[in-house]
Amino acid sequence: MNPRPRPIHNLNWDAIADGAMMHLEETRVMVSHGRGDKPICIDFENDSPHLAISAGSGAGKSVLVKIIIAQMVHRGADAVILDVKRLSHLWAKNLPGIKYLRDISKIHEELLSLVDEMSERNIKADREEDVGRRMFVVVEELNSTKMQLDMYHGALGGRGMSPAVQGLIQLLCMGRQVKMHVISAAQSFTANAIGGPAARENFGIRE
Repeated sequence: MNPRPRPIHNLNWDAIADGAMMHLEETRVMVSHGRGDKPICIDFENDSPHLAISAGSGAGKSVLVKIIIAQMVHRGADAVILDVKRLSHLWAKNLPGIKYLRDISKIHEELLSLVDEMSERNIKADREEDVGRRMFVVVEELNSTKMQLDMYHGALGGRGMSPAVQGLIQLLCMGRQVKMHVISAAQSFTANAIGGPAARENFGIRE
């Protein structure tokens, strides 16, 4: 009996760029490699439109995000990375197809802008027009991002939940049909981290 083939120990871009990854459907992304040369994938259409990654510090959350975004941008998608830690995705600075934001004021403005983008896409979809390129919105360290957005909103004289956080919830609820997806990384993915249980349930994939 022939032994079962073992998974590849070290999987790099060169090993997959001309192989299974390049033949995936638009909504599928390869996240690992299984036995028998079989790719392990996430499908942002059939599995879930949004992805939550919950793990402790140093567990590889940012690496998984990088794997996903690098593939999707390579295949023509756009990405917005919101990084309050400021250091998690330095690889993405100045890369075409990726907007990389680290200041809380700019993250606040970008989330409001993304809601406007979603509204424009919904109008186009209603007219049966092309809504544009697929877009991935990455929220690094969700707990800290929400806390800083609420504090920023308060410093501007606002009360209650930040409108930027409300905008993120709207993206979770209504982004799927217009090709807008949220990938969020958190050390503890509680309902409070995203504004309540209803918002958290939109993350159908939780790693």
